[in-house]
Amino acid sequence: MPVSVELVDPHGGEALQAWSFPDGSLIRVGRSRECDVRIDSDKVSRIHLEVECCEDAAWVLKSLGRNGCYVEGQQVNDHALADGTVVRLGRSGPQLRFREEDSEEIFNSHATLADPLQTFSELRLDARAVAEHSDELADQFGLDELRDKAGQLRRRRNS
Repeated sequence: MPVSVELVDPHGGEALQAWSFPDGSLIRVGRSRECDVRIDSDKVSRIHLEVECCEDAAWVLKSLGRNGCYVEGQQVNDHALADGTVVRLGRSGPQLRFREEDSEEIFNSHATLADPLQTFSELRLDARAVAEHSDELADQFGLDELRDKAGQLRRRRNS
């Protein structure tokens, strides 16, 4: 079953940011640019956790961070995720909520594709749309190359 990962506001519980992943994904969460869900926090390890779909279609969290992962105040290492499970990264770090998605749902393309540069060419977005969305994607994925390409497109459009 597809899953979404939401960065949760610790005060209100609403999603501040969300990523969607298809069934069978291996999802890495951490500070590293190699992670699918990047969270820039000193409470988060380079690769803090992995979530993968097992044979029975259940999503399982594996804690890899030195500060650990907590569900309902209890530290967990390997933990089956139910729909709506909230995981805290470290004792006082950011919170993530995991939600099952309907397989019919259309995913947000920049959150599901491994290579955001490929996203632009596949969708055949015009230069203006690329320029408008590239800074957001560059920040999310930490891609200096994408930021440089957007700058080139802006200069070309303005000349």
